[in-house]
Amino acid sequence: AAVEKNPVCLRFAGRVCKANWDIVLRAIRRSPACFQYADDACKGDRDFVRRAFAQTPRCILYASSSYRGDCELVHEAVQSNPRCLEFASDACRDDRKVVLAAVERDPSCLRFA
Repeated sequence: AAVEKNPVCLRFAGRVCKANWDIVLRAIRRSPACFQYADDACKGDRDFVRRAFAQTPRCILYASSSYRGDCELVHEAVQSNPRCLEFASDACRDDRKVVLAAVERDPSCLRFA
């Protein structure tokens, strides 16, 4: 698929491609910024966001504020990439469980709490 060679081409893809989980997740794997080009139906689906965060935690940068504020999803993301804590909501950065998960993996992340 074209997104594997140049994931940013998702930006110019039709709605059907932008709504296809497999295509979007392949693009996100190569470039987390591609999360922002996914169809709103994908970006609004908690299961899709969970899969995207699990696969590529840095896509939290492009997630809606409601998902950056979902401490369960953020906790899962920081377990893979503790620096995601920087982009979480204030509520998640105040959540002891989330902060501990990040700091256990990278003590320097304490500055984001």
